[in-house]
Amino acid sequence: MDNRIAALLKERNIKPASFAEMAMIPASTVYAIVNGTTKFDKIGIGTFIKIAKALGMTVEELYFGTYEIDPALSEITATYRQTTPEGKRFMSANAKTVREVYPTDEAKNGGENNVQDDHVSGVA
Repeated sequence: MDNRIAALLKERNIKPASFAEMAMIPASTVYAIVNGTTKFDKIGIGTFIKIAKALGMTVEELYFGTYEIDPALSEITATYRQTTPEGKRFMSANAKTVREVYPTDEAKNGGENNVQDDHVSGVA
C-alpha cells in the first residue's frame, strides 16, 4: 500500500512537525510514517483517526484514497481543532454568516449542503 499520508503532506506543503501539532500526535510518529518506518497499514487506529481528522478527511477516505481535499478545508479544520471552546463558538458563528451570505446553489435549494448549526460546547 502506498504512503498516502506522506503524499498528502507533500502535496499540501505541510512539514511533519507542523502536522504532528495539527494531529495532536508525537512528531516521531509522523516522521516514522512519512519515512516508511511505520507502514501505512500498521498505523494504530487511534493515530489513524487523528491523522484523518487533521487532514479534514474521514478514516475511509484516507484509507481508500477516494477523496479530493480542498486545502482551505484542511486549514479550517486544523484551526478549529487547535482553538479554545470560545474560539470554536466564534468560528461557528462566522461559518453561519458565511453560509448565509455565500450559499451554494444546492444550499439555496435546500439541498444536502444546507448544514444545520452544531452545538459547539464540549467539542474537542
